[in-house]
Amino acid sequence: RLQRCKNGDKVKDSPQDVVARMRQEVGDQSYFVCILGNSSGTKTQRLVTSLAQELHTRLPPNVFFVLSGLSDVAKAFSEGQDGDRTWNLLGPKQRERCTQAVRAVCAGEDPDEVHETFALIGDVYIVIEGGPEASKVAKQALTRGASIVPIHCVGNAGSSLCGLSAEALERPAFVGEACWALLSDLKAPTAATSAAASAA
Repeated sequence: RLQRCKNGDKVKDSPQDVVARMRQEVGDQSYFVCILGNSSGTKTQRLVTSLAQELHTRLPPNVFFVLSGLSDVAKAFSEGQDGDRTWNLLGPKQRERCTQAVRAVCAGEDPDEVHETFALIGDVYIVIEGGPEASKVAKQALTRGASIVPIHCVGNAGSSLCGLSAEALERPAFVGEACWALLSDLKAPTAATSAAASAA
């Protein structure tokens, strides 16, 4: 069974084992959407909470959402979602401080293992904010064929993403042109952007 986090737990499984058990638990016909980012901006937090509400309303129950750690993005997303469909991958120090109403999963004994698990689990990554850690995870995910949906309206979140190539940030085939244009619009209202991301 999948190991749920409790204080003092030790993770004996590899990132590959954790991913395999998560997928086994939800079934072969399920999908994981990862929310990637780390930002303290008020506008970004409003966007993420609105995005969580839109995703849970629009996407079918076989779509699950994955967070990583205790970032402001993770906290904001957890405020607008159904805890039964949202999982948070945590390391040992984070487990003691996690108060989010989500399914906390022991994903590694150090940050590298947690990041590797996060990079392996997602079918789609919605990128809210850039940064070295986000770039590392996104590159690993792209290498194995996952899709990246960057939200440009929060600044450098999607437009540069710290070193990802322009080709990697092109519109995925499954995202319509109208949705993509809205995600790139810096002046778009929060509700419109979150609706576009969920429709993508």
